[in-house]
Amino acid sequence: MVHDGEKELLDIALVDLQGGDINSLRDAKGNTLLHSAATSGKQDICELIVEEGKAKDVDSRDSKGWTPLMVAAFYGHKKLCVYLRSKGADALLMNAYHKSCIDVARDDEIKEVLLAEQTAEGPGGGGGSAARPRRVRRRRCEGAGLLRPAER
Repeated sequence: MVHDGEKELLDIALVDLQGGDINSLRDAKGNTLLHSAATSGKQDICELIVEEGKAKDVDSRDSKGWTPLMVAAFYGHKKLCVYLRSKGADALLMNAYHKSCIDVARDDEIKEVLLAEQTAEGPGGGGGSAARPRRVRRRRCEGAGLLRPAER
């Protein structure tokens, strides 16, 4: 449904979900419908999912920690990136490979859009109302050369 762009069928399926979270519906790789729509660049379907209020979390993660915003940035869907950011998607989240959507963005134009949105809204995204992320001090573990959070 999502990849074919069949918005009307998806709209009917969303009605049947009755108060449930659409993010609980996942494929074998852990992708939600929002991930699938972002992969295909189907902004109208993303809007339907988000606007219907069925996607309670626009920052839902797949099995590798990728969010729909990361997927849209990776595939170069600039308008979709702007839309997801306007709905509160966090550009600073990291996937399992410690990469943000800025790191995986297809090209410099997408990175510029994400960075512009980030600086306009401040750290944490979502309109600048979120608290600044806590800075973690790190210290070296003796003998191992590994880093770990410092005790306070």
